[in-house]
Amino acid sequence: MRPTLLALLLALAPVGHAAQLRAEAPAAPTRPSSAVQKELDRLATWVEAEKGELSAQIVEVDGRQVIAEKNPGLLLNPASNAKVPTAAAVLAKLGADFRFKSGLYGELKEGTIARLVLRSNGDPTLASRDLEKWVNELVDAGLRRVGEIVVDQSAFDARFVPPAFEQQPAEWAPFRAPVSAVSLDRNAFVVRVVPGKLGEPAQVGIDPAGFVDVEGKVVSEAKGKGKTLVVEMRPNGSALGLRLSGHVSKPTSFVRRVEDPRLFAAHVLRARLKRRNVIVDGGVSEGGKDETRVLAERSSEPLSVILRDVGKHSDNFTAEMLLKALGGQTTHRAGSSADGAAAVSDWLGRAGALATGTRITNGSGLFDANRISAASLVSAQIAASTDPKTGAAFVDQLAVGGSDGTLKNRFKQLKRKLRGKTGTLARATSLSGVLLGADGRPKLAFALVINGVAGKADEQRRRIDRVVERTAAARR
Repeated sequence: MRPTLLALLLALAPVGHAAQLRAEAPAAPTRPSSAVQKELDRLATWVEAEKGELSAQIVEVDGRQVIAEKNPGLLLNPASNAKVPTAAAVLAKLGADFRFKSGLYGELKEGTIARLVLRSNGDPTLASRDLEKWVNELVDAGLRRVGEIVVDQSAFDARFVPPAFEQQPAEWAPFRAPVSAVSLDRNAFVVRVVPGKLGEPAQVGIDPAGFVDVEGKVVSEAKGKGKTLVVEMRPNGSALGLRLSGHVSKPTSFVRRVEDPRLFAAHVLRARLKRRNVIVDGGVSEGGKDETRVLAERSSEPLSVILRDVGKHSDNFTAEMLLKALGGQTTHRAGSSADGAAAVSDWLGRAGALATGTRITNGSGLFDANRISAASLVSAQIAASTDPKTGAAFVDQLAVGGSDGTLKNRFKQLKRKLRGKTGTLARATSLSGVLLGADGRPKLAFALVINGVAGKADEQRRRIDRVVERTAAARR
């Protein structure tokens, strides 16, 4: 296409279509005969034989020369590669140095706080140890009695189940944890079961305490008989019921998500106060938005640090928390996943990476929620990693090949030259990222997304890795 014609099309096209042209039109022709293209073609042949679909593209950052591609504009489920535009948009809007704020609010007068308010603006790292620290500080300051405990969840909207998470409502694993403005311990808890004398009940401990009511009995068995532990979860008023049965022969522990997080932190705070012999007259409830008097407060680590959980460890909870925080910061109203997704789409458009049909629904990529092409992921990687303000923070939060996160055991031969984001679902496997040059700057950007291949996740990763390794070898 002649440059004058391309300019005319961009001028006349709707905004979404213009973005698609910018994202998918290479600045220079592809080299289909290259060794990299041949390796990619081998992957495509295998995917087709497995009845799957592939979208892939590898591009030079400087000049946008396409090295190899296969169906680059095909929209597929990116799995956790949805976290790439999430992280990029959050960094662009909030900045790498942004910190969340959480605290206790009210008035301590003559040893009593009539109404103790717990508030956060969406800090995904708030932990029960923070509550314990605050309680100790207040007790040292003379606190002896609390009238009521209220939790201010107003920074986020009331929908605490992220979009698409309803597809597996019976899943109690922490990767499906709900989100709320005041979240604690990633809205999950640890159950520890320790056997006692043979035939006697095992000891059961919950951390943090105060929210989960335990019922049932687990019998201590002889060593060597393993475990047959039956776990049942059910709502119990504003708290959660846990029923255990079966037997154990050695200590065991597991993590479960909470069902409704809105009063979780308040229940735990109440338990922490009682442990320090503080009398709590009332129960727990939502509210307290009007209270501004600070009793104890903390600022989180900067966003650049928090994002490492998203890029390196593919943490769904943190990604969904940040998506809602992005929505709130963008619209200046209660943060919602829908507003956060709209902000991510807006960032993709401004980055020239929003192809027609792209769908951003949630921030983590969990379940069947999002659709994006390899070409869009490549454009997102380039735009985010080369941003003069936040590019360094974006690259830093990605996993380092052969070194850490989800790439710790992959690409060891590349000697830390690869930064990438993985993605794995039952029928979706993906990898995108950048290869660094000798100067430490992004040299190549790549994205490979496979959908529809049942199982064979390890083989899919091996075949994807061969394409990336061939790319690195060919471009040295």
